[in-house]
Amino acid sequence: MRERRLNPEEIEVERKVLVEDLEAGRLYPHEAAKRMRRILGLRQGEFARLAQVAERTYALFERGSGNVTVDTLRKIGGLFGFDVKFGRMGSLHDQGVRARAQYRELRKLRTDNPRPRRTTW
Repeated sequence: MRERRLNPEEIEVERKVLVEDLEAGRLYPHEAAKRMRRILGLRQGEFARLAQVAERTYALFERGSGNVTVDTLRKIGGLFGFDVKFGRMGSLHDQGVRARAQYRELRKLRTDNPRPRRTTW
């Protein structure tokens, strides 16, 4: 099902929010691509053709499971005037560090207090 096309004012607001989120480091590249596609009101295949990227490559990338090249990222981001660059990891990195620390704590609790083994008679 196709999403409703945004009017020009909505498009401008969504673009500004997208840029702010990218600059603040709140988005992964695949999330940004999905938002760009939705701003344009396109399906995945249409967006992929517009970016000159294989449809399957783009679909996997948008799901977060694809392994795209820097050239592909440039093609996708170029539709909105974005480019690929190195930069300081923002809040996403910090959240990942906290999540990994919590996971390690849970694993430690499990190994410190193993579940009793069931015995069968």
